[in-house]
Amino acid sequence: MKLGLFLMSIIRSNFIAVERRYKAGITNLFHIYLPLVDAWLIYDNSDSEPDFIASKDQDGTYKIKNVVKWQQLNQAQ
Repeated sequence: MKLGLFLMSIIRSNFIAVERRYKAGITNLFHIYLPLVDAWLIYDNSDSEPDFIASKDQDGTYKIKNVVKWQQLNQAQ
């Protein structure tokens, strides 16, 4: 029984760490890395086929292809 509780606590702490690191990564993306570059592309690669979400061209033009995922990323920061 103690081993089961121990394993559950490890799984829970790993889940919390992944969630915290994901949020920190998204925040860093928007506040540190994107402002440093002239152009960028953002893809969701969680499926077998990458899904283009948004880009910024060198002339400053933004293209948002997947509005729902773009909004989710912005809300995650």
